[in-house]
Amino acid sequence: MSFLKHFFSPLGSIFTDPEYQAAYRFKDVFLPDKDKDYEWVAEYARFTFDQLQKANDTLDKKSESIMRVLGGGSGLLSLGAVLNLTKIGVATAFGLLSALALVAVVVAVWVRVPQNTLLPPIG
Repeated sequence: MSFLKHFFSPLGSIFTDPEYQAAYRFKDVFLPDKDKDYEWVAEYARFTFDQLQKANDTLDKKSESIMRVLGGGSGLLSLGAVLNLTKIGVATAFGLLSALALVAVVVAVWVRVPQNTLLPPIG
């Protein structure tokens, strides 16, 4: 059961980390100094966002390929099951195909659910 908790609890224990909480509180009280140049902060934010966007796009492409493989696999299995109905039976073939379709849909939905992406504070 801890396997499922790991995947369905977003970001684990980052919210309870004292350093993260201190950084989160600091952002509410920070006032920028008018004499300092903060352009590097905006550039770093853009760079970090672009990196996260690329990673998310890559994961999205991987999940799409997983859906294709599972869809193709279930199609091949259904073809094989239809050709061998006398050996396995209609009920078994139907149950097997239904189970594969259900797994494919669950995996496809699970990997495409948007997740929060928070960066830990940099020390």
